[in-house]
Amino acid sequence: MLHFAALSEEDEMVNFYPVGFTVSYVCRPGYESITESQPTSTCLENLTWSEVTELCQRKSCGPPAAPAAGRTLNPKDFLFGTRVSVLCDEGYQLQGRNFIQCWLKGDDVEWSKLPTCELIICSSPPRISNGRHDGEGVEKFPYNSTVTYSCDSGFQLIGNVSIRCTTTDNTSGVWSGAVPECKGDFLHV
Repeated sequence: MLHFAALSEEDEMVNFYPVGFTVSYVCRPGYESITESQPTSTCLENLTWSEVTELCQRKSCGPPAAPAAGRTLNPKDFLFGTRVSVLCDEGYQLQGRNFIQCWLKGDDVEWSKLPTCELIICSSPPRISNGRHDGEGVEKFPYNSTVTYSCDSGFQLIGNVSIRCTTTDNTSGVWSGAVPECKGDFLHV
């Protein structure tokens, strides 16, 4: 059995192949002929078949597309059966498989469904007693966004003024840095 070609329908119906009989092959789905002639094989005197010249080559899917905010790793070729890894840019999470593959669609070939790269989001940052942050009222914060804290009158900010939406696992958003505190300013009481 050949991986690139199958026995022609006419020759598949034959029950007996005498010495000198030649069968022809047709390219399998995903392959195309590289010449005008079909691959053939002849029944030899020693009752074995002659070698079939590989006249079929894998079809090409062409260069793969890349998802928005992502990229595909350079494949060695774009041919039937090729698998290409897909990566997202920093701050984006892959939705779907981490690869695409050149596969059959009917009698032709095409790339499988491209995954998407979704922006990583942080939920609302922590609230602090006697203070606020400048993202009040916002529910979702995109990767790399920052919020800045301030204290109510009579309180002093201790710690980081701002925290940033980051990620540790390229999946979920987390706030970086410790949340500040607002301490009473006892010097002016």
